[in-house]
Amino acid sequence: STICSVTVTVASTSVGVHPNPAAGGRFYLTTASTGEIVVNVYTSTGQLLLHTALQGQTEYPIQLPMQTLSLSTIVVQTISGNNTRTFTMLVHP
Repeated sequence: STICSVTVTVASTSVGVHPNPAAGGRFYLTTASTGEIVVNVYTSTGQLLLHTALQGQTEYPIQLPMQTLSLSTIVVQTISGNNTRTFTMLVHP
């Protein structure tokens, strides 16, 4: 399938995740500012795979735990200030 990039823009805040699908459990999160952003990654059944707080950059590499490296769908949630964004991604080994 083709690789798509998703960017959500609200006011002056934008957050994006790419590439989608994510190969090898690795994807990148891009933000418009260097402020703190909390990232939660869930399985499609709601199991928390990753929880981290990031700050100081506008692009971050995200590596999922090795046990999740099978063909699956994940949900990436970002929280920055009062803004919460949710992205659905496909992961393949």
